[in-house]
Amino acid sequence: MAIFAYCEDSTQARERRETALEPHMAHLRRVIAQVGLAAPLANADGAAMAGDDRLVGSLFAIMTDQVSVAEAVMSADPYFSEGVWRRIDFYRTGRLSGAWCDDARPTRAPAPPQALYAALVSAGNDAPVADAPADVLLAGLLHHALSIGSTPATPFSELRLLHADDIASAQARIDASLRANGDPRTAVVFAVPIASGSMVGVGRI
Repeated sequence: MAIFAYCEDSTQARERRETALEPHMAHLRRVIAQVGLAAPLANADGAAMAGDDRLVGSLFAIMTDQVSVAEAVMSADPYFSEGVWRRIDFYRTGRLSGAWCDDARPTRAPAPPQALYAALVSAGNDAPVADAPADVLLAGLLHHALSIGSTPATPFSELRLLHADDIASAQARIDASLRANGDPRTAVVFAVPIASGSMVGVGRI
């Protein structure tokens, strides 16, 4: 089981990320054994790790079933204390499905050329998520558990991770999947410039 954390950037994120990057990476190295996924999120392809306006947040999976444990890991991150992130939303998950799941154990992500994308689907449909299509790496329902920070929680109800050629094709695939099932929800798709954690087979930073 994992607790997912969606971290939304503040308006000062670009400047503060540059100074907080090294302490942030040091924190990740200390907690990497608890991290299933650590991934910056961008609103366009080609974003860099710091000093890039296309970065808009981060997505984490903390490998625990206790929200308090995930909160302790995330609230101690210098990106939060130094104001890179203005809010962290914590989500419980149910059963996960997709190519990364094999007997409930995530497996190593395929290598490039295709890049990684994260889709967060808006709230509004309580129906159980179907098994993920073969081209989706990971999918699962999200149940909001806690928010810390300065603004109200963003209501997301489902997460999907997928490989695609670019962010436009990833968005088109997610939108088509929702429409095909008559699903009225919308999705926002983020590019993932780099990812680490047990879900992607990267246990060291």
